[in-house]
Order: sequence, then C-alpha cells, then structure tokens
Amino acid sequence: MSLTGSDSDSFLDILNDSLEESDIGSASNSDYVEKSGHDTSSEFSVTVSSESETEDVMHERSDSWISRDHVCSWNKQELSRNSSAIDTDEDEIKALLGLLLLAGVFHSNRLNLCDLYNTDGTSVEIFSSTMSLQRLRFLLRCMRFDDHATRSERKLQDKLTAIRMVFDSFVRNCTENYMHSPHLTIDEAAKYGIKIFELSDSETYYVSKMEVYVGKQNEGPYQMDTSPTAVIKRLCSAIVGSGRNVTMDNWFMSYLLVEDLLKEKLTVVGTLRKNKKQIPAAFIDTKHREPNSSLFGYQRNMTLVSYLPKKNKNVILLSSMHHDGNNVSIGQREKPEIVVFYSKTEINFCLCFIQTIFKMYSL
Repeated sequence: MSLTGSDSDSFLDILNDSLEESDIGSASNSDYVEKSGHDTSSEFSVTVSSESETEDVMHERSDSWISRDHVCSWNKQELSRNSSAIDTDEDEIKALLGLLLLAGVFHSNRLNLCDLYNTDGTSVEIFSSTMSLQRLRFLLRCMRFDDHATRSERKLQDKLTAIRMVFDSFVRNCTENYMHSPHLTIDEAAKYGIKIFELSDSETYYVSKMEVYVGKQNEGPYQMDTSPTAVIKRLCSAIVGSGRNVTMDNWFMSYLLVEDLLKEKLTVVGTLRKNKKQIPAAFIDTKHREPNSSLFGYQRNMTLVSYLPKKNKNVILLSSMHHDGNNVSIGQREKPEIVVFYSKTEINFCLCFIQTIFKMYSL
C-alpha cells in the first residue's frame, strides 16, 4: 500500500494547516480519490453541485449545529476551485468526526496518519475500514467552519473567527437542550493548547457552556472582560435565579464574587487563596494547630473553614451553601462537610469524568 503525504502529518498538523492555508486547492489529485473497491458514488468533498443537494444533505432541524446557510454559501465558493472533487454527504462527515474523536481516545491526535493506516498489523483497523488515508487527508484539508473570503477582515476583531460560528452554535445547543442537576462545577478543561473554561454538571459531567480564552481582543463586538469574575458570570448566565450551587477553585473564587452570585440566587463552594484580605489572621496562622483540625467562621450567608489535612498544609474554603460546622466521618478521620462536598464536586469531578469517558469508548 503506497501512502503519500508529509512524514509529520497528523490530525493536528492538517487541521492547523487548514486554518492557515489561503486556498484549499493545494490538496493533491490523489486526495480526491477513494480507496479501490469502495463505492465512490456516495462520497464527496465539501463541494456540491447545487444548493438543493446541500439542503437534502443537512439535518432538517432548527438545532443543526452547522448552519445550512453557511454550508451552502461556502460550497458555492469552493465549487469552481474543486470541480473534480468527489461529493461527500452527512454520513461521511459524521464518520470523519468520529475518527477525530477516536484519535483522541487512542491518544493518536499527534501520531503520523500513516501509522494509523499501516498494513503490518500495528494500525487501528477502524480507520482504514472507514475511509482511505488519501480521502481522510483531503476532507481534513477542506474542512472549514467559516467563510474564508471574509476571514482576514473578521480576524481583526475576533481571534476565534475561524471557528466562531460553529463553536457558538454548538455551545448554544448544549445550553438549550439540558436541564442541570442542583450542583454544577466551573473549571478549566483539560490542557491541550487551547484554554477553555466550562460549566459542567457535577453529577452527570455534562458540559453545558464553554468559553475559549483568546486573550485581549481588539475593540469590537467580541471584546470582553476576561477577569475570573467576568468569566464566571457569563458562564452562569443561563442558571441565574435557579438556586443551584456552583463549585470552583481558587483561580475564580473571591468573597465579592460569592456576594454577587448570592444576589442572583446562586450559592458557591470554593477554595480561597490565602492572600484574600477578607480572611482573618487566625485562619492563616497554623503554627499551634494539630493536623486534621478545623476552624470555622460565620458571616451572614457564608461559612469560612480552614482545614489542616496534615502539618503545614492549610486548605481554606468559603461556602454560601453551608451554614454550620458539621463534620463527616471519612474512615478514621473526620473532615468538614464543606471540604467533602468540594472534593466530590471539584476534584473527584475531573477524575470521574475521565473514567466515564473511558467506559463509554472502551473497545
């Protein structure tokens, strides 16, 4: 089997290149051809011969996460440049997205694509069974989520312009089609080059709202406050007034934020950095305290706790959900209920989410 392409080609390499290329016509002729023996009559590039055919391909639902109008517009632009391309359809695009997800599950997103199509028994068979390497490369290089003709102009105001339309549509559908449990978690998604803040259900791990951190934007509609407090308020905008609780770590957490969210009928549990001026000195000084000891403080609708899991390790949490100093027995030790709740909805949340994903995709 002869494989073509750069030795360093990976999913991420091609996707990154596709966002930077000025013309998708750089794809080679071999990229338009599917593997021998495969029915090519139903395959395609991201080009179609008419708007009506595109209409038939896309979901006839108002909640389609890729707008039919945008797809039609883009397809018309690309038709003249890729008249020899084979048509694609919804099933093939779903298959492509499935392979992208599986590449992440197999930790292969940076692996040379040729290695996924090896014929020596070391490859992942589902890739070659789904589509040829040439077809995969072609679709990846053609994939666009915006109008390339106007990207340069829009990029002056929005660093996320290459995926803004599809990302916002996806997040909107995540928000509109889910009913949260009483407990939510806000945290940064797994680090992989893009910083994404997300609001997730602490019980089901469903992510209902996300925001990509793009740094400082130029003046325009996408310029916004990127401070932790502003990020939290935007993520919580869909649940204000619901009486739910939000768990967060000390990067977001502050006394003033808790006060603001209480006004929106939302409670908060989170860790506090020790440099916060609202923390009494007695909660910082641990010289004369024993390991596994706790110190509580109360003010209006908030409870502050300083917990020493071991000597010289001081964990400070603030909660507007808890209003007493109850402890919970954990084996031979007792921990403040606030600490146990935080561990369950923040720390264990990340671990349980990963375990759940592995179970879903176990082969």
